[in-house]
Amino acid sequence: MHEYPPDAPRLHTIRLYLQQQLAEVERRLAEIEKPAPPAPPTPAPEPLTGWKIERSIGADSSPVGVHQADCRLSGKRTRPITRRDAIEAITQGTPPCAFCTPDVALGIDL
Repeated sequence: MHEYPPDAPRLHTIRLYLQQQLAEVERRLAEIEKPAPPAPPTPAPEPLTGWKIERSIGADSSPVGVHQADCRLSGKRTRPITRRDAIEAITQGTPPCAFCTPDVALGIDL
């Protein structure tokens, strides 16, 4: 145990010092325990264009399929395209997805 001075003025000084230290610790705890600010709202997903094209793996990344925007079988290497681009890709030989049948939705008779 610590030895404290026998006189009141020095004990008052020690008490004041300890009160200041305790106040500083409480301020620091309040900073640390302060709730984190709410996360910014996530942006709304981009509206689907209706069509997307799937690319192959590799340097040329040639098109390997045309899908409707909500097709669950399209791979990770897809990007949205316009209706005109979808029609052009299918008519130039890019195979339409057999599951979502974009050729039927576009009115293309293969």
